[in-house]
Amino acid sequence: MVVRGGENGSNTGGRYDPAIDAWTPTSTIGAPPAAGTVVWTGRLMIVWGSSGGARYDPTTDTWTGITYSVNAPLLRIGHTAVWTGSLMVIWGGRDIYGSYRNDGGRYDPETDTWFPMSTTNVPPPRWEHTAVWTGNLMVVWGGYDTVFGYHFLNTGGRYDPATDSWLPTTTVDAPSGRYTHTAVWAGSLMVVWGGWDGSSHVNTGGRYDPATDSWSPTSMTNAPSSRGWHTTIWTGDLMVVWGGYYDNVASTSLNTGSRYSPVNDVWRRASGIRAPSGRFLHTSVWTGNLMIVWGGLTYDGTFNDGGAYAIDPFFVDGDGDGFSECLGDCNDGNPAVHPGAPEICDAADNDCNGVVDAFTSSCGVGGCFSTGFCTAGVDSCVPGAPSFEVCDNVDNDCDGFVDNALVPSGPLSVAIDVTTATPILGWSVLPGATAYDVVMGDLSTLVSTGGDFTAAIRSCLADDLEANALSLDASPPAGSGFFYLVRGVNWCAGAGTYDSGDATQVGSRDSEIDASPLTCTQPPPAYCGDDVCNGYEDSFSCPYDCYCGDAVCDPTEDCFVCSSDCC
Repeated sequence: MVVRGGENGSNTGGRYDPAIDAWTPTSTIGAPPAAGTVVWTGRLMIVWGSSGGARYDPTTDTWTGITYSVNAPLLRIGHTAVWTGSLMVIWGGRDIYGSYRNDGGRYDPETDTWFPMSTTNVPPPRWEHTAVWTGNLMVVWGGYDTVFGYHFLNTGGRYDPATDSWLPTTTVDAPSGRYTHTAVWAGSLMVVWGGWDGSSHVNTGGRYDPATDSWSPTSMTNAPSSRGWHTTIWTGDLMVVWGGYYDNVASTSLNTGSRYSPVNDVWRRASGIRAPSGRFLHTSVWTGNLMIVWGGLTYDGTFNDGGAYAIDPFFVDGDGDGFSECLGDCNDGNPAVHPGAPEICDAADNDCNGVVDAFTSSCGVGGCFSTGFCTAGVDSCVPGAPSFEVCDNVDNDCDGFVDNALVPSGPLSVAIDVTTATPILGWSVLPGATAYDVVMGDLSTLVSTGGDFTAAIRSCLADDLEANALSLDASPPAGSGFFYLVRGVNWCAGAGTYDSGDATQVGSRDSEIDASPLTCTQPPPAYCGDDVCNGYEDSFSCPYDCYCGDAVCDPTEDCFVCSSDCC
């Protein structure tokens, strides 16, 4: 890609090689001093404008001037130029005296010769229009003039350089008049899009068939936002629009674009990943697989940077995961597959490292956590079996929550073993219980008060006992009797019930028993972070509650480790 000149009138430039991403400067010896149109002949870049012109050979890095002969058009700006394969054709614009032109000239770079152009049936004068070369015709369209006010034109003409003759373009179904738009030749149609129509920027366009002299509109569905001074290139089957300027309430430089298929009349958004910053009046060229954008300006300044946009699927991020095939995506149709993606056991190379599965796997949560190995989509990991949630800082039931235990419930089977020297009170294990409370009451009092458990309770034999049996040291006096009641306790959920669960039981015993001053305490639900170092916690499992300086010598502490708590 060869660039030169610009808005500041510079005669400097550069040659850019996208294959190696490298620039070399262009010579300024003999270079024309100001901006103008540029065409590429296949061997030479021809520049022509308000200060004349020159031919540049990038192979030898040399400039050769263009003779300003009798048939040469007046020097001008805002004109168009196309390359026919043998001639550069200049037309329109505004001359150095301020007049709008509808004439031009044909230039042969091999002989450095100008030929005049016919003005019969020529379109009206204008500048900032567009022109495309169809293969045998130059089609000019749009632009504006300021004769008796601003006129934004939707007229044009078809010029045949072989016969030096003009035919008009129809205005039937033509887009609204405009300038700062773009036009490309799409093989059989000229596609015009965007620009300023005199009141606002637009995102409308049209497809012109010079063979039938007819227009059809471009679709508005998914069309890019309105803009002007953008660029378009033709890839061979798509028109790519990028950048530009939008002036509604505030001036905005855009770095967005879209791809358009004139055959299908369909727009698709162009990727914005790593796109250059927003700009207008930049340049774009098509290399065969890349659109290269360079230069341009905003109202804050000019740019000397750019970017390369890939249309080929190898360069395009087809699934929107930030990686193309060029960047190592081994499945550009699946956004979950790309370099750095997590590898899952599915017989696929998810992270594109060339290895399918073959990794240590894990499964289950909490107490059910386990490990295995994944081979060719088969995972050997089997999670552990869940158990009742207890208050131990572990997710025992594997539901994803730690110590969300339920209050222990269900009947307990209580019995006294009198075959030993000291009677043993024992009871069945209650699922979910981390400890047990055992109360003793006087049976005579219970009977004489008509079943008042508050009055009948005599003592708490065990408060948060972690076993399911205890020795009975006292026996009731002659003529009386004791009763014993047991309830399960979960340190995270709280205390259970002393009720038997028998359908014949009338009412609940719990409130009356808990009202006795001699009963066991009813601890509130405990959890790590409640500022209480409970019996199941220590400084390792719950440093929030159990720590050196909390005045509790927990099992992991001693005089050496924490003298303030333990000595």
